[in-house]
Amino acid sequence: MSWPILIISLPDAKVRRQAISNALRSLDMPFEIVDAIDGRDGLPSKYETLIDRDKARIVMGRDLTNGEFACALSHQIIYKTIIDRDIPGAIVLEDDAIPLKGFKDFVVASGYQSADLILFDYKRARVWRGAQKLRSGSVILRPVAFNPFLTTGYSVSYRGASYLHESSIPISGQADWPCEIRELKAHITIPRLVGHPQDQSRDSYLEQQRRDMVDSFEKPARYKRFGRGAYWHRWLRKRLSVEIK
Repeated sequence: MSWPILIISLPDAKVRRQAISNALRSLDMPFEIVDAIDGRDGLPSKYETLIDRDKARIVMGRDLTNGEFACALSHQIIYKTIIDRDIPGAIVLEDDAIPLKGFKDFVVASGYQSADLILFDYKRARVWRGAQKLRSGSVILRPVAFNPFLTTGYSVSYRGASYLHESSIPISGQADWPCEIRELKAHITIPRLVGHPQDQSRDSYLEQQRRDMVDSFEKPARYKRFGRGAYWHRWLRKRLSVEIK
C-alpha cells in the first residue's frame, strides 16, 4: 500500500491550499488536506489538556506562544490520523511546501520506507560523521544528530507516528519537534526534496509573537551552562556531527 499525502493547512488559507494543490496535481499525485489548529487569536481551551505551559517554560527557557502550540498540535492531528486509520505511514506537507526535483520519484519508489522518519526539508540540520548512509535512487539519507528546524515536508511511518504522539503529549518542547527524534533514527534527504518560500513575512504575525516572547524572558548567565551535564553531552554530539547547509 502506498502512503497517502496529507497536507496541513488552516481552514482560511485559500491561497496556500490552491498553490500546493496545483503543484501536486501537476505531478499527478493524489492528496488530502487536513485542517490545522488556529492559534492566532489564542489556543482553544479544549486543547489545554494536550499542552504543558509550565514545563515548556522550563524546557525552552521562555513561554511557548499559542501559535507554536497550535503548530505542534496540528502535526499531532496527522499522527493520530495515521494511528486511528491503522495505515503504514504518510507523507506530510505543510501548505507552503514546494515539491522539488526528485520528490515524486522518491515517493513513487517508496523511498519513505527506508526509515521511520525522513525529513525532506530542514534548517540547521546536523548529521553524524561517518554514520552509514542510506540511499534511495539518487537521494542520500543521513541520520540526524540533533533535532533540526522545519516541518515543511517529511514522511513518517506508523511506528514513527506512535512515537511522536506518545513522546510529545503534553506538548512542552520546540514546536517543530517537541520530542527527541534521534530515538527514531530520523534521517534527512540530500538533496532536499521539498522547499519553502524564502519570504519569511508569510508568518509574520506568529513569528513576531515568538520574538516578543523570547525578548520578554531573561537569559541565564552563560557561565552556568558549564556545570550542566546536558551541555557537555550536547558539546560532544556537536563534535561528532557535521552541519548540512
